[in-house]
Amino acid sequence: MPGVLVKAILINGLGFVSRPLYLFSQFFDDKAIKILLGEDIESDYINDDKIGRVMDKLYKYGLNNLFIEIALSVVKKFQIDIKYSHLDATSFHLHGNYNNEESKEKSSEVTNIDQ
Repeated sequence: MPGVLVKAILINGLGFVSRPLYLFSQFFDDKAIKILLGEDIESDYINDDKIGRVMDKLYKYGLNNLFIEIALSVVKKFQIDIKYSHLDATSFHLHGNYNNEESKEKSSEVTNIDQ
């Protein structure tokens, strides 16, 4: 039942994110687990070993792929008009500076404006 564990991870992420994984199940000690996760779920089902395995599988599957699938499913289920919507499921990071002529020119323009 990986879906139950993913649901538990999401619920947990809403208010208990800074605890180590081995303390994850403590979050649900005072919660209505049967209402939140299902009638047949006991608190001992949610443990760091199972959650770790599910997280490994999610990573291998690809979190961006999963996010896109979920977002498209929600759009379809709730008939959301996407004409004016934007879904950016990419990750882009730049560390450092571009070393090209255009960036040098812009950099000198900014310096000249500031003076």
